[in-house]
Amino acid sequence: MRAPINKRSNDEIVADIIKLVKCPPTAAPLVQRIIRRLINDLRTAPEPFSGSQKKNVEFAEKLYNEITKLEHTLKSAPNSFILSVLFEERFWQLWWNAQESIIAINANTKRYIAEERARQNRFAEDLARLRAQCNRVISREPGEHGSTKHQHAHAAKASFVLLAAIHTSEKLRLTCSPTSKFVRLASLLHEAATDEYDADLLRACKAFKADLDAKK
Repeated sequence: MRAPINKRSNDEIVADIIKLVKCPPTAAPLVQRIIRRLINDLRTAPEPFSGSQKKNVEFAEKLYNEITKLEHTLKSAPNSFILSVLFEERFWQLWWNAQESIIAINANTKRYIAEERARQNRFAEDLARLRAQCNRVISREPGEHGSTKHQHAHAAKASFVLLAAIHTSEKLRLTCSPTSKFVRLASLLHEAATDEYDADLLRACKAFKADLDAKK
């Protein structure tokens, strides 16, 4: 379809949307407000906060490996004394104040050090939790796929929101084809927000519908 010579106004696009959804005259003012609000939201929509799927997984894998190395390093400590110095505080104000001999000659010092593991244990538990979370990220792969066009995805969602608002008394059935109402609405909303005429949003609408169906 040939693009218009001049950029179309919001009023023109909103009028096309009203015609496409076959809005009754009595409901037109309310539907227009919804459309204009969606267009404004599309213009100011932020990038997805979840980031890149690939980079999220790569980071989780790297962190998992670093945690595993750290756990192995801690297990290889030459004695409990050094771990107690690193993590605990019970004796070490005395130790750093030149009282080493007092501690060293006390026969119970080693037993005290062995018992003094509250912070060490808590740190180990935190590492285990973090490692488990890394596994969850790796398995679920959160974030956006590298090929995702965020403006297209937002327009597809806005199209669904508009159709859902209009079809309050009947079950909404989304269909994805170049001529379907869902896809054409997404293209019009995208045009109003970006000035890109007749953008192909079929792929974005299919992806949105697939996610929606998966949640049912």
